[in-house]
Amino acid sequence: HGASQYADIPLGLYFLAVLVLIVFQDTFPKHAVGNAVLLGLHLGLSAWTKNEGMLFSSVVLSLYFVIQGICLKKRAFFHNACFPLIGGLLPLLFTMLSFKIVIAPPNDLLSGQNVQSTLEKLTDMSRYVITGKAFVRQFVEPYSLLYSTPVVIFFLYALFVGVEWTQLKKPVILCSLLSIVFVLLGYFGIYLTTPHDLSWHLATSFSRLSLQLWPSVIFVALLIMTSPDEHD
Repeated sequence: HGASQYADIPLGLYFLAVLVLIVFQDTFPKHAVGNAVLLGLHLGLSAWTKNEGMLFSSVVLSLYFVIQGICLKKRAFFHNACFPLIGGLLPLLFTMLSFKIVIAPPNDLLSGQNVQSTLEKLTDMSRYVITGKAFVRQFVEPYSLLYSTPVVIFFLYALFVGVEWTQLKKPVILCSLLSIVFVLLGYFGIYLTTPHDLSWHLATSFSRLSLQLWPSVIFVALLIMTSPDEHD
């Protein structure tokens, strides 16, 4: 699926499922343990499906443990969040690592890197401009691309219905929002240091990466916006 370039669809589903299950931790506290197991399972599926899933899972795990560790009591954190999640994650994590170590060829984005070339790319401001323009075009111009993901639509929608800023005080929603932000920052960094031609790499992959996150963006955006019923 990954080589045929249509694994992005199930990967987008796993991303969305992960964020939904994080929110369910707060919405259905009686089922926190089961939700945490499913959360670990879907994090493992994300990492197994494509390399982008490894970035996503790493970001979500880090934020989840930090935010939940701060907000939950120690016993509740380990019993309801930490141990069940690890239990759901470990089987797929072990399978993925075995595949990566024994069977999979080297990652082209990593094998083509060295410290000197990476530093040169990170200090080349033109790469920031090219990458930034691609991000803006993808997220702001609704009709410029075949597979655009126009985040600007949500800003326009928010002008009419409003935003519930208090939602961001909920740890699970904050974790979900920050997960998307940090994954996008990770994508930005990967493009900055890519060993491939930057313009070609952006043109052939970024629309797919955006589509992977698009269902999750819609989900989180609607969580923090005022519903039409509440607006009335």
